[in-house]
Amino acid sequence: MLSDTVSFMLRQGMANTVLVKKGETVRRLETSLNVKLSLSSFKGQSDRVLYITGTAENSSRAIGALVRIWSDDTTPFAVRMLIPEPLMIKVVGFRGTSLQRLHMKSGAKLEAQKRRLPGSTDRLLVATGVADTLHRAVYFTALIFEDYKFLLHRKYPSLRNYVPAGKVVEEKPFRQMMVLVCDSDYLERLKKGELKVDVNKLQVVG
Repeated sequence: MLSDTVSFMLRQGMANTVLVKKGETVRRLETSLNVKLSLSSFKGQSDRVLYITGTAENSSRAIGALVRIWSDDTTPFAVRMLIPEPLMIKVVGFRGTSLQRLHMKSGAKLEAQKRRLPGSTDRLLVATGVADTLHRAVYFTALIFEDYKFLLHRKYPSLRNYVPAGKVVEEKPFRQMMVLVCDSDYLERLKKGELKVDVNKLQVVG
């Protein structure tokens, strides 16, 4: 089987568990499953992208192992796969028939979001279930990748992968502090509103 890369959107807290103990989890999974794991850079955003490169079987086993770290074997858990829009059409199929087959094969609840993610041609496929069902859902979805990925390079050369945007820091205008030197009587009249100061006529010292 050929190696391919499947991508998942993670909350920062989930990404932290992958990186815990200086990436020990990553090294263990890469060695035992013959996959490559990497994360998008962190720029203050709440989401990051996890990239898993390997065969369909090994990549799906890796996500199953990670789900067991994030949750237990009995509690339904949701993973969010990033799917290029042309491939999402194949995943969903005519009137959702392919998506229904994926559900029957895997046992996972599957929902294909209709809107593209900002600044990209990717859409989210949300799979919900326990670790074993999510393993199967990712496996069968990755097989669709293998069958149709040639279309991406030949027919859709301008695809844009989703990259989480960092937080925008609002730039506040610089305000110059002014000190008004006056006697106590003048200050009292200012407090009472009897006088107004025209800042444009103040003399700047220093």
